[in-house]
Amino acid sequence: MRAAAPWVRYCIWFVFEFNTHCAVGERDISPSHRSDNFNLTRRFLLFVVPSSVLAGQIMHRLRLTWLGEEGSIAETVSTFRTLLSITVVYYVLNQILIFSPFALMDENGNVSSDAVLFVEWRYILRIIFIVFTWITVARLRSRIRSKYSIPEKNCRGCEDCCCSIWCTCCALSQMARHTADYETYAALCCSETGLSPNAPSIV
Repeated sequence: MRAAAPWVRYCIWFVFEFNTHCAVGERDISPSHRSDNFNLTRRFLLFVVPSSVLAGQIMHRLRLTWLGEEGSIAETVSTFRTLLSITVVYYVLNQILIFSPFALMDENGNVSSDAVLFVEWRYILRIIFIVFTWITVARLRSRIRSKYSIPEKNCRGCEDCCCSIWCTCCALSQMARHTADYETYAALCCSETGLSPNAPSIV
């Protein structure tokens, strides 16, 4: 069975590995130091929870639509659920494409040449999802900088894009800390905002 182009595999591997190391080697870059419990929990969740889900929680806190635009309560009430649904659909389709070639095996264990289509579609699907995540994180970071009047320090004009591509996990962790007080309110994985129910809304 013919594999996808080596450069495609390398690019995808590099981005995921780079972001993973960013999450592990992350430093507390917020003005106030957060608790070690939060840092350990968030670093673990960055391995388990896809970036799009955490971005959805932060966007829900800021009352943004799933496209990163400001909207009414009715338009933003389903932001987290929309991004969660997109993520779930992606992972389901990805698993289907992973195991579909095995259904085309003959009695001798040989895979049909048509199975290469599943491999190619899987890489295309993965690239689309990665680019979607980059755009989502970049737009979210831009909104937060605008809301809190935070200027760009490096790569002026494209800092949000650079951070979303090369440091996705670090950028999300920074935005999560900037929009919540984890010393006072506990972080929850399974909530629309990633915070406990008694946490106040973002001002």
